[in-house]
Amino acid sequence: MNAKFIILSLILILSGCDKKAADTYFSGYLEGEYIHISPYFSGRIVKIHVKEGEIIDSGKLLFELEDTLQKANLNIAKANLASLEAKLEDLNLGMRKEEIERIKAKLDEAKAASWLADKNWQRTKKLIAKNSVSDKEADIAKAEFERARAVVNELEASLKIANLPARANQINSLKADINALKEDIKAKEWQLNETKIYAPKAGKIEEIFYKESEWALNAKPVILLLPANEMRAKFFVPIGLLSEFKEGRRVAISCAGCGNLTARVSKIASSPEYAPPIIYSENTQDTLTYRVEAEIDNRGEFLHPSLPISVRLIR
Repeated sequence: MNAKFIILSLILILSGCDKKAADTYFSGYLEGEYIHISPYFSGRIVKIHVKEGEIIDSGKLLFELEDTLQKANLNIAKANLASLEAKLEDLNLGMRKEEIERIKAKLDEAKAASWLADKNWQRTKKLIAKNSVSDKEADIAKAEFERARAVVNELEASLKIANLPARANQINSLKADINALKEDIKAKEWQLNETKIYAPKAGKIEEIFYKESEWALNAKPVILLLPANEMRAKFFVPIGLLSEFKEGRRVAISCAGCGNLTARVSKIASSPEYAPPIIYSENTQDTLTYRVEAEIDNRGEFLHPSLPISVRLIR
């Protein structure tokens, strides 16, 4: 009997605590989740396309950096690629038509000279049989015949090679160079594109840190963007009611001009504070509180950061 009474008492106590937490309003404020927009590399700002306080759409051009160097590097890389591709075409086809025609012309001359040398050698051999020519003259005729034939053979081999493509290892090496240069061109095109900085999300231009013609540093913000309604609620819960707040627990938010909002608890501070850093209610107590954060569900209207809010648990 006593045990049942104790259990019933605990249930009533816990129910009373939940009712107390659900009926309590907690003071807090809205905090904006700002985006610091900076360039990927340093450069001089040539144009800023937005103004502080302006509401912009996603994809809006925010500012431009000087792009002279990026354009020059890209043009050089494209010219080098065109040169390598032309060289690869030559290797695949062999020599040019003009070069082959030049070899053919030399071959025709060599064949004519070889024909004359052959006739002279044939006459010389007949004279040798009649002992009508000296050994020196015979040697000269034979040497001229052999030299002329050697020239013809060499030019015929050159013509054959000229009509063949380059060796496979030369072609493969050049193809590798071309592929590497194409990747380099992609990188240089990306660098050129990054001289123009666009808004990643719709929102409000909260602050601009540079002016036109100033030198912007990479990783240093140029513009502070407040995305449309990407805010979180921060409020403070006394230690006695903290156990009612778990991650994922839904809360209702009310504030002047913002309508009825709901949110889900996303974070609870691990250490307490003696009082909220900013007190919006008239009745304050010097007690331990914990900072609780909640992600807002319905972001249908533009909310302003630092707006005072009241938060209560949804049963």
